[in-house]
Parts: sequence; C-alpha cells; structure tokens
Amino acid sequence: MLSIHRTTGRDLRRAIQECVRLRSGSPLRMLMAEQSFQKGDLDRALRRYQKVENDPDSRAKSLLIQDWIAFHRGNLSVGWPRYPGTDFKAPTPTGQIGNPRRAIHVTNPRQPYELANSLCLRRWEGKDEPVGRLLVWFNFKNSLGSELLACRLVNALQSRYDFPLTLACDPRLVRLFTVSLPDCQVIDKTNDLRPFMGQGSHYVMARDLLGMLITNESDFQRIGSEPLIGTLADRCDSKTRSRPKVAISWRTTNRVQGRTRNLPIDRLSKTIATSDIEWHVGQHGEISRDIHRMKRRAPNATIHVDTLTPHGDMLAFARELQEMDAVVTIDNTLLHLAGSLGIKTFAMIAIPGYWAWPAEGQHCRWYNSVQIVRQPWPGHWMGVLDEIDVELEKLAGTTHGSARPDV
Repeated sequence: MLSIHRTTGRDLRRAIQECVRLRSGSPLRMLMAEQSFQKGDLDRALRRYQKVENDPDSRAKSLLIQDWIAFHRGNLSVGWPRYPGTDFKAPTPTGQIGNPRRAIHVTNPRQPYELANSLCLRRWEGKDEPVGRLLVWFNFKNSLGSELLACRLVNALQSRYDFPLTLACDPRLVRLFTVSLPDCQVIDKTNDLRPFMGQGSHYVMARDLLGMLITNESDFQRIGSEPLIGTLADRCDSKTRSRPKVAISWRTTNRVQGRTRNLPIDRLSKTIATSDIEWHVGQHGEISRDIHRMKRRAPNATIHVDTLTPHGDMLAFARELQEMDAVVTIDNTLLHLAGSLGIKTFAMIAIPGYWAWPAEGQHCRWYNSVQIVRQPWPGHWMGVLDEIDVELEKLAGTTHGSARPDV
C-alpha cells in the first residue's frame, strides 16, 4: 500500500502520518465499504458508506452506492442513482447564437454546456411549464444498454406531456428509435447540432426522467408492457421447429463489470452441449477464442456465429432477434434489447447486480418478458446455469412438434 524509500527526517514523519491516516481515516473505511458491497452484504455496506459520505474524496461514490442500494430495495424516490454529471449546473442561455458556421458538438455528454450556450436551450426540470420542443439528451458514455433502458421512460413522458420530443441518442440506436417512436424526432448525438438551432426551447437529461416520472411501482406497468417495434403479432410468423432458436451472450466488454458478470466458458459449454437447442451467438466483441473453446467442449452442438450482428446497427440486430424463440444472456446490451422487444429472456444476474434489477424475485419491472435468474451468492454461477438448464429443457419440450411458444 505504501512504499517508503526514504527513512530519515521529514520523509519518515510523513510516512508515519500517511500510515496513520490510512489506518484510521476515510480510505480504509471506503475500502471496507467496497469489500462489503462486493460481497453482497448491503446492510453493512450501507452503514460503512454513510460513514464516509462527508469526506470530499469519498462523497461522490458513497452517495452513488447509497442511491443504488435504496433503488435496489424498491425505494424509487431516489430516481436514477447519482452519476458523474448529476451535479451539473446548466448555464442560463443568453439567447445569442454564436458563429452559425462553426460546428456544434457536445464535448462532454454528461455535462452538455453546448445545449445551453450554443443552442440557447433551457434545462427542463419536469415542471408544468410551456415547452416548445423538448430535446431529450441521452447522457451516457458508450452504453447502449443504458440508453435502451432510459428509452423506456419516453413512453411515460409522452403519455404525461403533449409537447413534441427530439431524442439525441447513440448513432447505432437512431434507426431503431425512429421506427419504434414515430412521434419523436430522433437525431445522432455525435453529429453537428446546428440543424437543431431554433427548433427547441428546453432540454432534459435522459437519466433525470426517472426521478421526474416514476414515483411508485404502478408507474412501471406501461414501461414494461410496451415493446419496441410493435407487438408480438407484428413479428415473424410462428413456425414449427424441431428445436428452438436461442440467442446467447456470456460476457460484457466492460472490463470492470466483467469481473463479476462474465460467465465461465467451461460451465457454459456444458449447458450448450446438453441442451437440445439451436444456438445463435449474439455476443459483442472478439469471441473467436471463446467459440473455439465451446466447439471443442460441445462438438455436437449447433452453434451459429453469423446469423446475428450485434456489432452493427441496432435496428438490424433487433429484426434478427425477432426470429429467436428466446434469449439467454448476462446483464449487457443484449438483455436490454431483447427485453425492449418483448422476447422471452433469461437474464443471469450477478451479485451485486445492476441497480435497475430488484433485490429478489424473478420479475423485472422494466421488461415484462425478462425472467431474472440470480446468483445465490457472489461469484457462484453453477447454480444459475443449473437453473438455466431446467428452463431450456422446458423450452425445448414446448417447441418440439408445436408452434413457437408465446412469450
């Protein structure tokens, strides 16, 4: 923890003071709080995070995790847990647009000063004030899953207010949102924003909509019941299949989250080998080694690696997923996309799980078609995959000699 390379005079005194600070101060308490959180002991973690919330170096993360625990336990009053940029104080628009020839790009997606300074938009606070056109800014950093989750709130926003909406989202989601939300204008948030000049009067952070629109569990009913791209009846015709088609994903490309979320390939290969399933890989990222290992351990399994395209446009990927009977995945973009489409999805959730998933039970408040299968304790995937094996056996039994099962 501490390397002492000088042991004389002032350096020694400083080293001793640093050791005392680490042993008795906030850094050690923060470390203990994080250990409790990673172990899933939320009661102890909450008490420890509360003890360091007044320390300047620990306050932001302490408040974030406290909000996470509160929402995880069903306290919806906290809204979306605190995040970098949540303390953003929007400047007051001057009404004077700068050089119209200069491109307008948001340099910090979590604190988009350009929306006020360059587009002269006011930040909407959720009040019943006159709004010409509201720009919903999806203030996420390279997280398609989070944007898909936040998009669920647009339904609630449209039902409560009648002003026109513009959604500024990740470029891979533009076509999907355009088709799914025909009453909204959808733009690429990475593009030059000059075409939007003069069109809107206010903007709102997509993350902030949760605290504005959701106050109790009943508010989730419409969010969870309305899939993107229409209803089940609008999808491909049901077909009689000898084996069900199942899309699968086993890891996240986020290295930090992957430490707890990623599945062990050897145990997953056993599920693939023993299930009477036609597997379709919906995993993002470089997967050649994983596929080679799976095929070696499950040589007789049917594994398709080229029927789904998770790397490209999300509308095309969504159309491909509509051909699937079910989805088996960890907590990643595939989970949010399949849930948004209303496809039967088995979500394998680690402990501690993402704040959006409930602390117990199988029901997912965001997506009605998602069934949560959670770890019994941190790091234990064997029991999760054992349960998945049982569910897949039921799915295969339903599909054999019959039409595609309802979701």
